[in-house]
Amino acid sequence: KFNYYNNVSLTQGTISDKISIPALARESTPQPVVLVTRSQLANPIGPGEEAELTITFRNTSKDKLVTPSVTVTPSESLVVLNDASTFLLPDIEGGQSAAITVRIKALKGLNSSSQSLSTELKYSYDNGATMAQVTASDKVIIPTLAKESVPQPVVLVTRSAMEKPLDPGQSADITLTFQNAGTTKLLSPTASVTPSDGLTILSDTSTFLLPEIEPGQSAAISVRVQAAKDLTSTSQSLSTELKYSYDNGETITQATATDRLNLSANLPVKIDPSIPNLVIRSFTYGGESVAAGSKFPLDFTFENTGVSKVENVVVTVDGGECFTMDGSTNTYFYKSLAAGGSKDQQVPMRVVPASKTGAQSISISFKYEYRDGEKRTQATSDIKLSVPVYQPDRFQINAPTVPEFGTVGEEIELTLAYVNKGKDDISNLEATVVGEDVDTPARTQYLGNVTAGTNGNVGFAISPNKAGEINVVLKISYENADQQVQTKEFPIKLTAEEYVPPVDDGEGAMDEDAGPHIPVLPIVLAVGAVVIVLAVVIIVRKKKAAQLLNSTSGSWDDWDDTDSSGEE
Repeated sequence: KFNYYNNVSLTQGTISDKISIPALARESTPQPVVLVTRSQLANPIGPGEEAELTITFRNTSKDKLVTPSVTVTPSESLVVLNDASTFLLPDIEGGQSAAITVRIKALKGLNSSSQSLSTELKYSYDNGATMAQVTASDKVIIPTLAKESVPQPVVLVTRSAMEKPLDPGQSADITLTFQNAGTTKLLSPTASVTPSDGLTILSDTSTFLLPEIEPGQSAAISVRVQAAKDLTSTSQSLSTELKYSYDNGETITQATATDRLNLSANLPVKIDPSIPNLVIRSFTYGGESVAAGSKFPLDFTFENTGVSKVENVVVTVDGGECFTMDGSTNTYFYKSLAAGGSKDQQVPMRVVPASKTGAQSISISFKYEYRDGEKRTQATSDIKLSVPVYQPDRFQINAPTVPEFGTVGEEIELTLAYVNKGKDDISNLEATVVGEDVDTPARTQYLGNVTAGTNGNVGFAISPNKAGEINVVLKISYENADQQVQTKEFPIKLTAEEYVPPVDDGEGAMDEDAGPHIPVLPIVLAVGAVVIVLAVVIIVRKKKAAQLLNSTSGSWDDWDDTDSSGEE
Protein backbone atom coordinates (compact mmCIF):
# COMPACT_ATOMS: atom_id res chain seq x y z
CA LYS A 1 0.00 0.00 0.00
CA PHE A 2 1.26 3.51 -0.86
CA ASN A 3 0.18 7.13 -1.61
CA TYR A 4 0.87 9.04 -4.80
CA TYR A 5 -0.13 12.24 -6.58
CA ASN A 6 -2.19 11.91 -9.66
CA ASN A 7 -1.78 15.61 -10.59
CA VAL A 8 -5.06 16.35 -8.86
CA SER A 9 -4.89 14.97 -5.36
CA LEU A 10 -3.08 12.54 -3.15
CA THR A 11 -4.37 9.00 -3.92
CA GLN A 12 -3.89 5.65 -2.07
CA GLY A 13 -2.98 2.52 -4.10
CA THR A 14 -2.30 -1.20 -3.48
CA ILE A 15 0.04 -3.69 -5.14
CA SER A 16 -0.40 -7.47 -4.36
CA ASP A 17 1.57 -10.58 -5.46
CA LYS A 18 2.04 -14.32 -4.53
CA ILE A 19 5.29 -16.16 -3.88
CA SER A 20 5.16 -19.97 -4.74
CA ILE A 21 6.92 -22.33 -2.31
CA PRO A 22 7.71 -25.79 -3.77
CA ALA A 23 6.62 -28.84 -1.61
CA LEU A 24 6.37 -32.69 -1.90
CA ALA A 25 2.75 -34.05 -1.78
CA ARG A 26 1.99 -37.32 0.20
CA GLU A 27 0.80 -40.28 -1.94
CA SER A 28 -2.87 -41.42 -1.45
CA THR A 29 -3.33 -44.94 0.05
CA PRO A 30 -6.05 -47.15 -1.57
CA GLN A 31 -8.83 -48.69 0.55
CA PRO A 32 -7.74 -51.97 2.12
CA VAL A 33 -9.27 -55.14 0.67
CA VAL A 34 -11.04 -57.34 3.25
CA LEU A 35 -11.53 -61.08 2.58
CA VAL A 36 -14.61 -62.64 4.27
CA THR A 37 -14.79 -66.41 4.88
CA ARG A 38 -16.90 -68.74 7.04
CA SER A 39 -16.24 -71.97 8.90
CA GLN A 40 -17.17 -75.35 7.37
CA LEU A 41 -20.54 -77.05 8.03
CA ALA A 42 -20.71 -80.81 8.57
CA ASN A 43 -24.05 -81.03 6.77
CA PRO A 44 -26.45 -78.63 5.05
CA ILE A 45 -28.99 -77.02 7.40
CA GLY A 46 -32.49 -78.49 7.14
CA PRO A 47 -35.83 -76.81 7.93
CA GLY A 48 -36.01 -75.90 11.62
CA GLU A 49 -32.33 -76.79 12.30
CA GLU A 50 -29.73 -74.53 13.97
CA ALA A 51 -26.01 -74.06 13.29
CA GLU A 52 -23.10 -72.01 14.61
CA LEU A 53 -20.79 -70.28 12.13
CA THR A 54 -17.50 -68.47 12.52
CA ILE A 55 -17.08 -65.59 10.07
CA THR A 56 -13.50 -64.37 9.59
CA PHE A 57 -12.44 -60.96 8.21
CA ARG A 58 -8.87 -60.89 6.88
CA ASN A 59 -7.08 -57.60 6.18
CA THR A 60 -5.14 -58.30 2.95
CA SER A 61 -3.43 -54.85 2.88
CA LYS A 62 -0.61 -53.34 4.97
CA ASP A 63 -2.74 -50.60 6.54
CA LYS A 64 -4.50 -51.15 9.83
CA LEU A 65 -8.30 -51.30 10.03
CA VAL A 66 -9.29 -48.96 12.86
CA THR A 67 -12.46 -49.53 15.01
CA PRO A 68 -14.04 -52.03 12.62
CA SER A 69 -17.69 -53.10 13.16
CA VAL A 70 -19.71 -55.61 11.14
CA THR A 71 -23.46 -55.99 10.58
CA VAL A 72 -24.84 -59.44 9.59
CA THR A 73 -28.09 -59.71 7.58
CA PRO A 74 -29.54 -63.21 6.85
CA SER A 75 -31.49 -64.15 3.72
CA GLU A 76 -35.27 -64.65 3.81
CA SER A 77 -35.38 -68.22 5.19
CA LEU A 78 -32.67 -67.77 7.87
CA VAL A 79 -32.78 -66.13 11.32
CA VAL A 80 -29.83 -64.85 13.42
CA LEU A 81 -30.20 -66.10 17.00
CA ASN A 82 -27.54 -63.78 18.54
CA ASP A 83 -28.70 -60.93 20.79
CA ALA A 84 -27.55 -58.41 18.19
CA SER A 85 -26.74 -58.50 14.49
CA THR A 86 -23.91 -55.89 14.78
CA PHE A 87 -20.51 -56.92 16.20
CA LEU A 88 -17.50 -54.77 17.25
CA LEU A 89 -14.09 -56.04 16.20
CA PRO A 90 -10.62 -55.12 17.47
CA ASP A 91 -8.29 -53.15 15.19
CA ILE A 92 -7.00 -55.44 12.44
CA GLU A 93 -3.37 -55.00 11.48
CA GLY A 94 -2.23 -55.55 7.91
CA GLY A 95 -2.19 -59.23 7.03
CA GLN A 96 -4.12 -60.14 10.23
CA SER A 97 -7.67 -61.40 10.83
CA ALA A 98 -10.57 -61.03 13.25
CA ALA A 99 -13.63 -63.30 13.62
CA ILE A 100 -17.16 -63.31 14.98
CA THR A 101 -19.46 -66.22 15.92
CA VAL A 102 -22.98 -66.18 14.52
CA ARG A 103 -25.71 -68.64 15.44
CA ILE A 104 -28.39 -69.11 12.77
CA LYS A 105 -31.61 -71.11 12.35
CA ALA A 106 -33.41 -72.23 9.16
CA LEU A 107 -37.17 -71.61 9.09
CA LYS A 108 -39.57 -74.56 8.67
CA GLY A 109 -40.82 -73.02 5.43
CA LEU A 110 -37.37 -73.25 3.84
CA ASN A 111 -38.05 -73.11 0.10
CA SER A 112 -34.59 -72.76 -1.42
CA SER A 113 -31.36 -74.73 -1.06
CA SER A 114 -29.25 -71.56 -1.51
CA GLN A 115 -29.25 -69.20 1.49
CA SER A 116 -26.71 -66.56 2.52
CA LEU A 117 -25.47 -64.17 5.19
CA SER A 118 -24.67 -60.62 4.02
CA THR A 119 -21.92 -58.77 5.92
CA GLU A 120 -21.27 -55.01 6.01
CA LEU A 121 -17.88 -54.08 7.55
CA LYS A 122 -17.36 -50.43 8.53
CA TYR A 123 -13.86 -49.20 9.52
CA SER A 124 -11.40 -46.31 9.30
CA TYR A 125 -7.92 -46.26 7.80
CA ASP A 126 -5.15 -43.76 7.07
CA ASN A 127 -5.43 -42.92 3.37
CA GLY A 128 -2.24 -40.82 3.39
CA ALA A 129 -3.98 -37.51 4.06
CA THR A 130 -6.53 -38.22 6.80
CA MET A 131 -8.43 -41.01 8.57
CA ALA A 132 -11.08 -42.11 6.06
CA GLN A 133 -14.24 -44.06 6.98
CA VAL A 134 -15.23 -46.75 4.45
CA THR A 135 -17.54 -49.77 4.11
CA ALA A 136 -16.82 -53.25 2.71
CA SER A 137 -19.81 -55.49 1.87
CA ASP A 138 -19.71 -59.19 1.14
CA LYS A 139 -21.89 -62.33 1.24
CA VAL A 140 -21.21 -65.89 2.42
CA ILE A 141 -23.33 -68.79 1.09
CA ILE A 142 -25.06 -71.12 3.58
CA PRO A 143 -25.92 -74.61 2.21
CA THR A 144 -29.46 -75.70 3.17
CA LEU A 145 -31.92 -78.50 2.43
CA ALA A 146 -35.18 -77.08 1.09
CA LYS A 147 -38.40 -78.88 1.97
CA GLU A 148 -40.24 -80.21 -1.10
CA SER A 149 -43.55 -78.56 -1.89
CA VAL A 150 -46.62 -80.81 -1.86
CA PRO A 151 -49.26 -80.03 -4.53
CA GLN A 152 -52.86 -79.35 -3.59
CA PRO A 153 -54.76 -82.66 -3.27
CA VAL A 154 -57.29 -83.46 -5.97
CA VAL A 155 -60.78 -84.20 -4.63
CA LEU A 156 -63.14 -86.41 -6.66
CA VAL A 157 -66.87 -85.96 -5.99
CA THR A 158 -69.45 -88.60 -6.97
CA ARG A 159 -73.11 -89.21 -6.17
CA SER A 160 -75.20 -92.30 -5.62
CA ALA A 161 -77.18 -93.76 -8.53
CA MET A 162 -80.83 -92.84 -9.05
CA GLU A 163 -83.47 -95.40 -10.01
CA LYS A 164 -85.25 -92.90 -12.27
CA PRO A 165 -85.38 -89.15 -12.94
CA LEU A 166 -87.03 -86.95 -10.33
CA ASP A 167 -90.67 -86.21 -10.92
CA PRO A 168 -92.06 -82.75 -10.10
CA GLY A 169 -92.55 -82.51 -6.32
CA GLN A 170 -90.67 -85.77 -5.67
CA SER A 171 -88.03 -85.98 -2.95
CA ALA A 172 -84.98 -88.26 -2.85
CA ASP A 173 -81.91 -88.98 -0.68
CA ILE A 174 -78.62 -88.37 -2.51
CA THR A 175 -75.29 -89.63 -1.13
CA LEU A 176 -72.32 -87.45 -2.05
CA THR A 177 -68.85 -89.01 -1.75
CA PHE A 178 -65.61 -87.01 -1.52
CA GLN A 179 -62.46 -89.00 -2.37
CA ASN A 180 -58.96 -87.73 -1.59
CA ALA A 181 -56.96 -88.49 -4.76
CA GLY A 182 -53.89 -86.57 -3.53
CA THR A 183 -50.82 -87.57 -1.52
CA THR A 184 -51.48 -85.69 1.71
CA LYS A 185 -54.30 -85.72 4.26
CA LEU A 186 -57.29 -83.36 4.05
CA LEU A 187 -57.53 -81.51 7.37
CA SER A 188 -60.86 -80.18 8.77
CA PRO A 189 -62.82 -80.60 5.50
CA THR A 190 -66.15 -78.79 5.29
CA ALA A 191 -68.62 -79.41 2.44
CA SER A 192 -71.31 -76.98 1.29
CA VAL A 193 -74.07 -78.10 -1.09
CA THR A 194 -76.01 -75.66 -3.29
CA PRO A 195 -78.98 -76.93 -5.38
CA SER A 196 -80.01 -75.62 -8.79
CA ASP A 197 -83.18 -73.50 -9.22
CA GLY A 198 -85.49 -76.49 -9.61
CA LEU A 199 -84.32 -78.28 -6.43
CA THR A 200 -84.67 -77.65 -2.70
CA ILE A 201 -82.55 -79.15 0.09
CA LEU A 202 -84.77 -80.65 2.78
CA SER A 203 -81.89 -81.52 5.15
CA ASP A 204 -81.43 -79.53 8.35
CA THR A 205 -78.31 -77.90 6.93
CA SER A 206 -76.54 -77.50 3.62
CA THR A 207 -73.06 -77.38 5.22
CA PHE A 208 -71.46 -80.55 6.56
CA LEU A 209 -68.34 -81.09 8.67
CA LEU A 210 -66.40 -84.16 7.43
CA PRO A 211 -63.71 -86.19 9.23
CA GLU A 212 -60.11 -85.91 8.10
CA ILE A 213 -59.61 -87.80 4.83
CA GLU A 214 -56.41 -89.79 4.32
CA PRO A 215 -54.89 -90.14 0.80
CA GLY A 216 -56.92 -92.63 -1.24
CA GLN A 217 -59.78 -92.64 1.29
CA SER A 218 -63.31 -91.16 1.05
CA ALA A 219 -65.95 -89.52 3.20
CA ALA A 220 -69.66 -89.28 2.39
CA ILE A 221 -72.66 -87.13 3.30
CA SER A 222 -76.39 -87.66 2.67
CA VAL A 223 -78.55 -84.85 1.28
CA ARG A 224 -82.32 -84.98 0.91
CA VAL A 225 -83.57 -82.94 -2.05
CA GLN A 226 -86.99 -82.21 -3.49
CA ALA A 227 -87.88 -81.24 -7.06
CA ALA A 228 -90.11 -78.23 -7.63
CA LYS A 229 -93.61 -78.84 -8.90
CA ASP A 230 -93.12 -76.34 -11.72
CA LEU A 231 -89.86 -77.68 -13.16
CA THR A 232 -88.74 -75.92 -16.31
CA SER A 233 -85.71 -78.06 -17.15
CA THR A 234 -84.92 -81.77 -17.09
CA SER A 235 -81.30 -81.04 -16.16
CA GLN A 236 -80.83 -80.21 -12.47
CA SER A 237 -77.66 -80.21 -10.39
CA LEU A 238 -76.04 -80.06 -6.95
CA SER A 239 -72.97 -77.82 -6.65
CA THR A 240 -70.43 -78.76 -3.97
CA GLU A 241 -67.71 -76.68 -2.37
CA LEU A 242 -65.20 -78.50 -0.17
CA LYS A 243 -62.97 -76.31 2.01
CA TYR A 244 -60.03 -77.98 3.74
CA SER A 245 -56.45 -77.50 4.89
CA TYR A 246 -53.40 -79.54 3.97
CA ASP A 247 -49.65 -79.61 4.62
CA ASN A 248 -47.92 -78.34 1.46
CA GLY A 249 -44.47 -79.21 2.76
CA GLU A 250 -43.89 -75.75 4.21
CA THR A 251 -46.98 -74.85 6.18
CA ILE A 252 -50.65 -75.69 6.64
CA THR A 253 -52.45 -74.22 3.63
CA GLN A 254 -56.17 -73.70 3.05
CA ALA A 255 -57.69 -74.86 -0.24
CA THR A 256 -61.08 -75.16 -1.92
CA ALA A 257 -62.40 -77.79 -4.36
CA THR A 258 -65.64 -77.18 -6.24
CA ASP A 259 -67.69 -79.54 -8.40
CA ARG A 260 -71.18 -79.99 -9.84
CA LEU A 261 -73.21 -83.19 -9.98
CA ASN A 262 -76.01 -83.47 -12.52
CA LEU A 263 -79.45 -84.88 -11.71
CA SER A 264 -82.13 -85.71 -14.25
CA ALA A 265 -85.78 -84.78 -13.77
CA ASN A 266 -89.07 -85.06 -15.57
CA LEU A 267 -90.98 -81.96 -16.59
CA PRO A 268 -94.48 -81.53 -15.18
CA VAL A 269 -97.24 -82.99 -17.34
CA LYS A 270 -99.63 -80.28 -18.38
CA ILE A 271 -102.97 -81.88 -19.18
CA ASP A 272 -105.46 -80.03 -21.32
CA PRO A 273 -108.87 -81.76 -21.14
CA SER A 274 -109.36 -81.11 -24.83
CA ILE A 275 -105.90 -82.39 -25.85
CA PRO A 276 -104.95 -85.98 -25.01
CA ASN A 277 -101.35 -86.54 -23.87
CA LEU A 278 -99.16 -89.63 -24.07
CA VAL A 279 -96.75 -90.13 -21.15
CA ILE A 280 -94.40 -92.92 -20.05
CA ARG A 281 -95.47 -94.29 -16.69
CA SER A 282 -92.62 -96.78 -16.15
CA PHE A 283 -89.62 -98.27 -17.88
CA THR A 284 -86.93 -100.87 -17.20
CA TYR A 285 -83.62 -101.76 -18.87
CA GLY A 286 -82.81 -105.17 -17.43
CA GLY A 287 -80.84 -104.27 -14.31
CA GLU A 288 -79.24 -101.54 -12.21
CA SER A 289 -76.89 -100.50 -15.03
CA VAL A 290 -75.75 -101.73 -18.42
CA ALA A 291 -72.23 -102.36 -19.68
CA ALA A 292 -70.84 -100.56 -22.71
CA GLY A 293 -71.05 -102.82 -25.78
CA SER A 294 -73.75 -105.05 -24.25
CA LYS A 295 -77.33 -105.75 -25.32
CA PHE A 296 -80.33 -104.94 -23.15
CA PRO A 297 -84.14 -104.81 -23.53
CA LEU A 298 -85.74 -101.41 -23.06
CA ASP A 299 -89.29 -101.99 -21.78
CA PHE A 300 -91.59 -99.05 -21.24
CA THR A 301 -95.28 -98.49 -20.67
CA PHE A 302 -96.98 -95.41 -22.14
CA GLU A 303 -100.45 -94.18 -21.30
CA ASN A 304 -103.08 -91.90 -22.82
CA THR A 305 -103.84 -89.43 -20.02
CA GLY A 306 -106.46 -87.54 -22.01
CA VAL A 307 -110.23 -87.92 -22.10
CA SER A 308 -110.42 -88.78 -25.78
CA LYS A 309 -109.06 -91.56 -27.92
CA VAL A 310 -105.87 -91.09 -29.95
CA GLU A 311 -105.26 -92.67 -33.32
CA ASN A 312 -102.37 -93.41 -35.69
CA VAL A 313 -99.82 -93.39 -32.87
CA VAL A 314 -96.20 -93.46 -34.09
CA VAL A 315 -93.55 -94.14 -31.40
CA THR A 316 -89.91 -93.34 -32.29
CA VAL A 317 -86.96 -94.33 -30.09
CA ASP A 318 -83.74 -92.29 -30.48
CA GLY A 319 -80.67 -93.67 -28.68
CA GLY A 320 -78.49 -90.62 -29.36
CA GLU A 321 -74.72 -91.09 -29.35
CA CYS A 322 -74.64 -93.87 -26.73
CA PHE A 323 -77.34 -96.33 -27.78
CA THR A 324 -78.41 -98.10 -30.98
CA MET A 325 -81.07 -100.57 -31.98
CA ASP A 326 -80.09 -104.24 -31.77
CA GLY A 327 -81.34 -105.60 -35.11
CA SER A 328 -84.75 -103.95 -34.89
CA THR A 329 -86.55 -100.84 -36.05
CA ASN A 330 -86.78 -97.76 -33.88
CA THR A 331 -90.34 -96.89 -34.99
CA TYR A 332 -93.57 -98.56 -33.84
CA PHE A 333 -97.18 -97.97 -34.93
CA TYR A 334 -100.46 -98.33 -33.03
CA LYS A 335 -103.83 -97.91 -34.71
CA SER A 336 -105.47 -96.36 -31.66
CA LEU A 337 -105.25 -95.97 -27.89
CA ALA A 338 -108.35 -95.34 -25.78
CA ALA A 339 -108.54 -92.62 -23.13
CA GLY A 340 -106.81 -93.88 -19.97
CA GLY A 341 -105.44 -96.87 -21.89
CA SER A 342 -101.83 -98.01 -21.89
CA LYS A 343 -99.49 -100.05 -24.05
CA ASP A 344 -96.28 -101.97 -23.36
CA GLN A 345 -93.40 -101.80 -25.77
CA GLN A 346 -90.04 -103.62 -25.76
CA VAL A 347 -87.13 -102.35 -27.83
CA PRO A 348 -83.98 -104.50 -28.17
CA MET A 349 -81.05 -102.12 -27.82
CA ARG A 350 -77.27 -102.15 -27.59
CA VAL A 351 -74.84 -99.78 -25.86
CA VAL A 352 -72.17 -98.26 -28.09
CA PRO A 353 -68.78 -99.71 -26.99
CA ALA A 354 -67.21 -96.23 -26.76
CA SER A 355 -70.00 -94.87 -24.54
CA LYS A 356 -68.93 -92.92 -21.46
CA THR A 357 -69.63 -94.10 -17.94
CA GLY A 358 -72.63 -92.40 -16.32
CA ALA A 359 -76.30 -91.69 -16.95
CA GLN A 360 -77.06 -91.47 -20.70
CA SER A 361 -80.29 -90.36 -22.36
CA ILE A 362 -82.76 -92.13 -24.66
CA SER A 363 -85.40 -89.97 -26.33
CA ILE A 364 -88.90 -91.33 -27.07
CA SER A 365 -91.26 -89.24 -29.20
CA PHE A 366 -94.95 -89.78 -29.87
CA LYS A 367 -96.85 -88.52 -32.88
CA TYR A 368 -100.61 -89.09 -32.89
CA GLU A 369 -103.98 -87.77 -34.01
CA TYR A 370 -107.19 -87.08 -32.10
CA ARG A 371 -110.62 -85.69 -32.90
CA ASP A 372 -111.53 -82.27 -31.60
CA GLY A 373 -115.18 -82.23 -32.45
CA GLU A 374 -115.34 -82.73 -36.17
CA LYS A 375 -111.72 -81.74 -36.67
CA ARG A 376 -108.81 -84.17 -36.72
CA THR A 377 -105.72 -82.66 -35.06
CA GLN A 378 -102.12 -83.85 -34.83
CA ALA A 379 -100.08 -83.66 -31.60
CA THR A 380 -96.62 -84.67 -30.40
CA SER A 381 -94.97 -85.61 -27.11
CA ASP A 382 -91.25 -85.98 -26.40
CA ILE A 383 -89.90 -87.81 -23.34
CA LYS A 384 -86.33 -88.57 -22.26
CA LEU A 385 -85.27 -91.64 -20.30
CA SER A 386 -81.99 -91.97 -18.44
CA VAL A 387 -80.03 -95.24 -18.44
CA PRO A 388 -76.81 -95.65 -16.38
CA VAL A 389 -73.89 -97.03 -18.40
CA TYR A 390 -70.53 -98.34 -17.27
CA GLN A 391 -67.47 -99.62 -19.09
CA PRO A 392 -67.06 -103.42 -18.57
CA ASP A 393 -64.33 -104.75 -16.38
CA ARG A 394 -61.39 -105.90 -18.54
CA PHE A 395 -58.82 -106.07 -15.76
CA GLN A 396 -56.66 -109.12 -16.56
CA ILE A 397 -54.39 -110.85 -14.04
CA ASN A 398 -52.03 -113.67 -15.04
CA ALA A 399 -51.40 -116.54 -12.64
CA PRO A 400 -47.85 -116.72 -11.22
CA THR A 401 -45.26 -119.36 -12.04
CA VAL A 402 -44.87 -121.54 -8.94
CA PRO A 403 -41.95 -123.91 -8.24
CA GLU A 404 -42.83 -127.50 -7.33
CA PHE A 405 -40.49 -127.61 -4.35
CA GLY A 406 -39.20 -125.19 -1.74
CA THR A 407 -37.14 -125.21 1.42
CA VAL A 408 -38.37 -124.28 4.87
CA GLY A 409 -37.20 -120.78 5.74
CA GLU A 410 -36.04 -119.88 2.21
CA GLU A 411 -37.87 -117.03 0.45
CA ILE A 412 -39.84 -117.68 -2.75
CA GLU A 413 -40.73 -114.79 -5.02
CA LEU A 414 -44.06 -114.90 -6.89
CA THR A 415 -45.18 -112.30 -9.42
CA LEU A 416 -48.65 -111.64 -10.84
CA ALA A 417 -48.69 -109.56 -14.01
CA TYR A 418 -51.78 -107.42 -14.62
CA VAL A 419 -53.07 -105.13 -17.36
CA ASN A 420 -56.14 -102.89 -17.41
CA LYS A 421 -57.57 -103.39 -20.92
CA GLY A 422 -60.74 -101.47 -20.08
CA LYS A 423 -61.51 -97.82 -20.78
CA ASP A 424 -62.10 -96.85 -17.13
CA ASP A 425 -59.75 -96.84 -14.17
CA ILE A 426 -59.61 -99.64 -11.62
CA SER A 427 -59.67 -98.34 -8.03
CA ASN A 428 -58.58 -99.59 -4.60
CA LEU A 429 -56.46 -102.50 -5.83
CA GLU A 430 -55.38 -104.76 -2.93
CA ALA A 431 -53.29 -107.94 -2.81
CA THR A 432 -53.48 -110.39 0.13
CA VAL A 433 -51.64 -113.60 1.05
CA VAL A 434 -54.06 -116.10 2.65
CA GLY A 435 -52.60 -119.12 4.43
CA GLU A 436 -50.86 -120.01 7.68
CA ASP A 437 -48.20 -122.31 6.15
CA VAL A 438 -45.98 -119.44 4.99
CA ASP A 439 -44.43 -116.28 6.40
CA THR A 440 -44.42 -113.04 4.40
CA PRO A 441 -43.21 -109.46 5.07
CA ALA A 442 -46.65 -108.03 4.14
CA ARG A 443 -49.84 -110.07 4.02
CA THR A 444 -51.85 -107.18 2.56
CA GLN A 445 -50.60 -104.68 -0.02
CA TYR A 446 -52.62 -101.59 -0.99
CA LEU A 447 -51.71 -100.69 -4.59
CA GLY A 448 -54.18 -97.84 -5.20
CA ASN A 449 -55.69 -97.15 -8.63
CA VAL A 450 -54.76 -98.56 -12.04
CA THR A 451 -55.26 -96.20 -14.96
CA ALA A 452 -56.96 -97.51 -18.09
CA GLY A 453 -54.47 -98.94 -20.58
CA THR A 454 -51.64 -99.45 -18.07
CA ASN A 455 -50.01 -102.62 -16.77
CA GLY A 456 -47.77 -103.68 -13.91
CA ASN A 457 -46.84 -106.47 -11.51
CA VAL A 458 -47.83 -107.50 -8.00
CA GLY A 459 -44.94 -109.10 -6.16
CA PHE A 460 -45.18 -111.52 -3.23
CA ALA A 461 -42.39 -112.89 -1.06
CA ILE A 462 -43.30 -116.03 0.91
CA SER A 463 -41.24 -118.42 3.04
CA PRO A 464 -42.55 -121.90 4.00
CA ASN A 465 -42.59 -122.32 7.77
CA LYS A 466 -43.12 -126.08 7.83
CA ALA A 467 -42.23 -129.13 5.79
CA GLY A 468 -44.72 -130.94 3.61
CA GLU A 469 -47.47 -129.76 1.28
CA ILE A 470 -47.99 -125.98 1.38
CA ASN A 471 -51.34 -124.44 0.37
CA VAL A 472 -51.56 -120.68 -0.08
CA VAL A 473 -54.07 -118.41 -1.83
CA LEU A 474 -53.07 -115.09 -3.45
CA LYS A 475 -56.19 -112.91 -3.41
CA ILE A 476 -56.57 -109.78 -5.56
CA SER A 477 -59.53 -107.40 -4.98
CA TYR A 478 -60.50 -104.11 -6.63
CA GLU A 479 -63.47 -101.91 -7.56
CA ASN A 480 -64.56 -101.73 -11.19
CA ALA A 481 -66.13 -98.79 -13.02
CA ASP A 482 -69.58 -99.83 -11.70
CA GLN A 483 -68.28 -99.51 -8.11
CA GLN A 484 -68.59 -103.27 -7.64
CA VAL A 485 -65.91 -105.08 -5.63
CA GLN A 486 -64.28 -107.84 -7.68
CA THR A 487 -62.11 -110.60 -6.18
CA LYS A 488 -59.80 -113.02 -7.96
CA GLU A 489 -57.99 -115.85 -6.16
CA PHE A 490 -54.91 -117.82 -7.24
CA PRO A 491 -54.35 -121.03 -5.18
CA ILE A 492 -50.69 -121.97 -4.78
CA LYS A 493 -49.53 -125.51 -3.93
CA LEU A 494 -45.94 -126.69 -3.45
CA THR A 495 -43.92 -129.13 -1.38
CA ALA A 496 -41.50 -127.78 1.24
CA GLU A 497 -38.49 -129.75 2.43
CA GLU A 498 -36.51 -129.33 5.63
CA TYR A 499 -33.18 -127.57 5.23
CA VAL A 500 -30.32 -130.13 5.43
CA PRO A 501 -26.84 -128.67 6.07
CA PRO A 502 -23.92 -130.28 4.15
CA VAL A 503 -22.08 -133.08 6.02
CA ASP A 504 -18.24 -132.86 6.29
CA ASP A 505 -16.91 -136.49 6.75
CA GLY A 506 -13.24 -135.53 6.71
CA GLU A 507 -12.42 -137.21 3.36
CA GLY A 508 -11.48 -133.91 1.82
CA ALA A 509 -8.84 -133.32 4.49
CA MET A 510 -7.34 -136.78 4.00
CA ASP A 511 -7.09 -136.24 0.24
CA GLU A 512 -5.31 -132.95 0.74
CA ASP A 513 -2.71 -134.61 3.01
CA ALA A 514 -2.19 -137.49 0.61
CA GLY A 515 -1.48 -135.32 -2.36
CA PRO A 516 -3.40 -134.48 -5.50
CA HIS A 517 -6.42 -136.67 -6.15
CA ILE A 518 -6.14 -138.89 -9.27
CA PRO A 519 -9.46 -139.70 -10.95
CA VAL A 520 -9.45 -143.54 -11.24
CA LEU A 521 -12.67 -144.09 -13.16
CA PRO A 522 -11.73 -142.02 -16.24
CA ILE A 523 -8.36 -143.85 -16.48
CA VAL A 524 -10.04 -147.27 -16.31
CA LEU A 525 -12.49 -146.31 -19.03
CA ALA A 526 -9.71 -145.00 -21.26
CA VAL A 527 -7.64 -148.22 -20.88
CA GLY A 528 -10.69 -150.33 -21.67
CA ALA A 529 -11.33 -148.34 -24.85
CA VAL A 530 -7.74 -148.86 -26.02
CA VAL A 531 -8.01 -152.64 -25.45
CA ILE A 532 -11.22 -152.82 -27.48
CA VAL A 533 -9.65 -150.92 -30.39
CA LEU A 534 -6.59 -153.26 -30.44
CA ALA A 535 -8.84 -156.33 -30.45
CA VAL A 536 -10.81 -155.02 -33.42
CA VAL A 537 -7.59 -154.36 -35.37
CA ILE A 538 -6.28 -157.93 -34.72
CA ILE A 539 -9.58 -159.52 -35.80
CA VAL A 540 -9.63 -157.51 -39.05
CA ARG A 541 -6.05 -158.48 -39.87
CA LYS A 542 -6.80 -162.18 -39.26
CA LYS A 543 -9.76 -162.07 -41.61
CA LYS A 544 -7.68 -160.54 -44.40
CA ALA A 545 -4.95 -163.16 -43.93
CA ALA A 546 -7.46 -166.00 -44.15
CA GLN A 547 -8.88 -164.63 -47.37
CA LEU A 548 -5.42 -164.37 -48.90
CA LEU A 549 -4.60 -167.95 -47.85
CA ASN A 550 -7.69 -169.35 -49.49
CA SER A 551 -6.88 -167.64 -52.76
CA THR A 552 -3.23 -168.99 -53.02
CA SER A 553 -3.33 -172.37 -51.23
CA GLY A 554 -2.21 -174.35 -54.40
CA SER A 555 1.16 -172.61 -54.89
CA TRP A 556 2.34 -171.61 -51.47
CA ASP A 557 3.02 -174.49 -49.12
CA ASP A 558 5.00 -172.53 -46.60
CA TRP A 559 2.04 -170.15 -46.08
CA ASP A 560 0.09 -172.88 -44.28
CA ASP A 561 2.89 -173.34 -41.79
CA THR A 562 3.09 -169.68 -41.11
CA ASP A 563 -0.68 -169.40 -40.76
CA SER A 564 -0.77 -172.39 -38.40
CA SER A 565 1.95 -171.00 -36.22
CA GLY A 566 0.17 -167.72 -36.16
CA GLU A 567 -3.08 -169.34 -35.03
CA GLU A 568 -1.22 -171.16 -32.27
